[in-house]
Amino acid sequence: MKKGLLFLLLLSLTASALADLSRAERQERLEQALAALRQGDQIWRARIEDDAAGGRVGNLFLQFPGKFLVDYDSGNDILSDGKSLASYRGASKINDFKLEEDPLYLVTQGELGSTLAIEMLALDSLGYYGEDLRVVVADLVLNKERSPKTRVRLFIRAQGKAELLALGYPTSQGYQKLWLRDFHPVTPKTDPFKRSVL
Repeated sequence: MKKGLLFLLLLSLTASALADLSRAERQERLEQALAALRQGDQIWRARIEDDAAGGRVGNLFLQFPGKFLVDYDSGNDILSDGKSLASYRGASKINDFKLEEDPLYLVTQGELGSTLAIEMLALDSLGYYGEDLRVVVADLVLNKERSPKTRVRLFIRAQGKAELLALGYPTSQGYQKLWLRDFHPVTPKTDPFKRSVL
């Protein structure tokens, strides 16, 4: 009985501490997570699972400014070299897109306060690979244009290291998540942003 009461008290104190995370502290978590991605010419890699793509899995590579590769195991890829954005199936280009309308562009190119505005900062719970985590949820939009295509929702660990756990992008069914697992800096042997290495 005492262990149960102690657990409930500890849980209550933890929830209370998280509820008291101020807007400034939430913004600091967001800034820390984005700053980590922008250190030098570092390339980041994560194993991904895409809710909107029927749970497709693959790898994500990011490099500031503006480069990213979504390399699905199925062979469909989305590539930005920082200047253009296209989808590929194998070596064949399928489609070109407006780079500025892609949520990953906002993460890899935008700057808080200049090109990006914070539309919402909140605390929430997130089921993340078997863990129930408290997260800072941040909606970012381009300053010059506020449309559903120019926004991204970030999910950042609320305690410990300010780690980016998932990206949300708007669809007709609401925000769909691109889950990031084992998101860390890497030194690849070849440049993942050159089409010839795909």
